[in-house]
Amino acid sequence: MGVDPYGGESYTSAHIIWSDVHDPYDEWHRFEVTATAVYTQVSVWAYAHPAVCTLGWNQMFWDDADLEVIGSRY
Repeated sequence: MGVDPYGGESYTSAHIIWSDVHDPYDEWHRFEVTATAVYTQVSVWAYAHPAVCTLGWNQMFWDDADLEVIGSRY
């Protein structure tokens, strides 16, 4: 998971703050990112790249996403 505090439109932006990398198989895992917005909007990105590509299939499920605003200057 990643958050661009500048509200950018590209997942390759150097401004994105990414969560720690996890490679969970057959289990639920929480991804978390904390960022401070520097603009009136932010961009949120979800990215998956499984380390083991030899499996018969890869399925990724994203569930219960939450974007929480702690405070605002605007």
